Amino acid sequence: FDSATFPDNCDVIYMKAILHDWSDLNCIKILKSCYQVLGDNDDGTVIVSDAVLPSAQTLLEDPEAASAFTGDMIMMLIDGKERTEQQWNALADAAGFAITEIKIPPRPSPPFITFKKKR
Repeated sequence: FDSATFPDNCDVIYMKAILHDWSDLNCIKILKSCYQVLGDNDDGTVIVSDAVLPSAQTLLEDPEAASAFTGDMIMMLIDGKERTEQQWNALADAAGFAITEIKIPPRPSPPFITFKKKR
């Protein structure tokens, strides 16, 4: 995910089921590479299609939501993890982005998290 592997001056970058495989530190590096490739485009967008875990309170109250936690335990074996909305926001902020939208479609479709460059 070196910025040299992206086309020059992209307007939109789409990543599906990628960031959940990586640690927070590596995700920030990946997102910073995306930021660089978006160049001077203030409207540059990164769309990530990855899980958005429910809050801890929701996990306690909803047994179906708790199944996401099991997947997270498996991801830990490869240094990845599923993330909550708060964790996605922290990654975005650390890489120079702000999350402008999270769309959670009906299952089995994954959520879409829209990152925009901070101004």
